[in-house]
Amino acid sequence: MSKHVIKKSSTISLQAALLTNLNVMIGVGIFVNTAPLIKQAGPLSPLSYLIVGCIMLPLILAINKLMIRHKGGNFYTFGAENLSPIWGFISSWSYFIGKLASCSLMIHFFSSLIQNIFPQLNIIPTLGLDFLAILILTFLNCLNTTIGTRIQLIIFLLKISPIIFIILAGIWLADLSNWSYQAGPINNLLPTIPLVVYAFTGFEATCSLASCLKNPEKNGPKAILGAFGIVVLVTIFYQFWSFMIAGNSLAHAQSFSDAFAILARNISSNSATQTKLAYFLQTAASVSAFGAAYGVFYSNNRNVYSLAQQGHLIFSRYFMHLNSHQIPWLAVWVQAFFCTLYLLVTRGNNLPLQQLGAIGCTLAYLISCLGLIKHGFKRNFIGILGLLSSLFLLGLSLLSAFKSTSFAIPLYFGLLFFGVIMFCKTK
Repeated sequence: MSKHVIKKSSTISLQAALLTNLNVMIGVGIFVNTAPLIKQAGPLSPLSYLIVGCIMLPLILAINKLMIRHKGGNFYTFGAENLSPIWGFISSWSYFIGKLASCSLMIHFFSSLIQNIFPQLNIIPTLGLDFLAILILTFLNCLNTTIGTRIQLIIFLLKISPIIFIILAGIWLADLSNWSYQAGPINNLLPTIPLVVYAFTGFEATCSLASCLKNPEKNGPKAILGAFGIVVLVTIFYQFWSFMIAGNSLAHAQSFSDAFAILARNISSNSATQTKLAYFLQTAASVSAFGAAYGVFYSNNRNVYSLAQQGHLIFSRYFMHLNSHQIPWLAVWVQAFFCTLYLLVTRGNNLPLQQLGAIGCTLAYLISCLGLIKHGFKRNFIGILGLLSSLFLLGLSLLSAFKSTSFAIPLYFGLLFFGVIMFCKTK
């Protein structure tokens, strides 16, 4: 067997794909959004997750339909086979560079939290910890997929435990007087949508793993829909019970750390217990951030491998080399390079990284939906709805980037242009 072909023994199960999606989606968003959503929409803030879930559902169904039609497939396949190779390349490359921007944000968030938890680490620059985290992620993702699945499971159990704790504490301690429709008018929900969209990106991680997924046409859609449904329910419950515990006092939090401290004060009146709970929640958030970054590294390297198989990268043959664990190791190191580049350019500033990530991913969604509706526009209701959903999300992302003073737009289009030149040179 060629060393460029992934062996069956290294294929990924439905459970592993589901865990990857969950670990990518349950990242920093659920913790970071708690206070801003309550500040904007009060007791109605849990509905923000439900609304965005409904907006994104047609898009997810469209991606599922593409996976069934192509017996797995990925963003390159969705664009190349339905439109043309250049659109397949743009879709896959855009997703690759966009997802790594989100990954860089998760890494920097993780490093910042670790310094909060262990003040002794403040002697090390946060970017220094970022680079160390990137090296660890690179090493872990060069191991075999069986070890990767176990790591995914451990991370998921660690990150889900504080979420379950808040939900159970909310059920036990909830102050029903906190709930008041008058405190959160419906029209305040619209500005919360861009915040929540970031929390839901990652549902499509299975697409990147399609080439090594068992029965991808069946397990791919199951992993995507299953993970999305679980995350929608978890985020709604977490936001709801957080509000029931602390009420509108969470709106005064200036950061995620303040929000954790407010929740801790409302759960226990003992100062020592409050401190322990706050550290517990911060530790959970750091694990979530690291776990989400691991999930991106775990799945996203397959996009580079897929483009290399098509000969669309410079030195494609080298990117197709697999190590002894059947991992495209050079693709993993390319991810490390991009994350390092993003962090050096942005200095860890969350705004351009978040915007670049949103633009990169939503363009891939849009191209995929265009591919779905090309053959049978009139009969493809799901494809049309998915296209409208992706247009809405891409429009929000671009509008946010243009309104801000960040350099996400030139950085994104510069990298996209570099990719197109590479495609043309290797065609």
